[in-house]
Amino acid sequence: MLLTLLSTLTTSMKIIDNEIYQAYKSGQAKQCKECGEIKLLKDFPLFSTKGAGRKNTCKHCSNALATIRRRLRRQNPPPSSAGDCPSCGRHTTAWVLEHCHQTNRFRGYICDSCNVAFGKFGDDPYTMQRSLNWLSSHG
Repeated sequence: MLLTLLSTLTTSMKIIDNEIYQAYKSGQAKQCKECGEIKLLKDFPLFSTKGAGRKNTCKHCSNALATIRRRLRRQNPPPSSAGDCPSCGRHTTAWVLEHCHQTNRFRGYICDSCNVAFGKFGDDPYTMQRSLNWLSSHG
């Protein structure tokens, strides 16, 4: 009886995996960049901007990441007034929380442009320096 139950369970898992695989191939599923699982599109929240599509992290991971950011904001309130971004020096009125995505360590508040740029470079100083070197040499 136990062997039959295990066989049935294994078969149903293969069907589920096959369904997810087929959905992935047809663009109806994607891989979460945080947990690495392939899930149906409905398991990914929409961006708050209309028409921007779905996030690259599943609902479970998005909620966990939002909790981390809320905790960091509570522990480290943003500057109360506009000022110059400590990264680029440009004036900003909207501070963005910057933190290490591997350790969840708070790094400070910077402008949105710098935060997006750091993210595009994967928070990797080597890649950022390499790009800076290229830009400097191609003036």
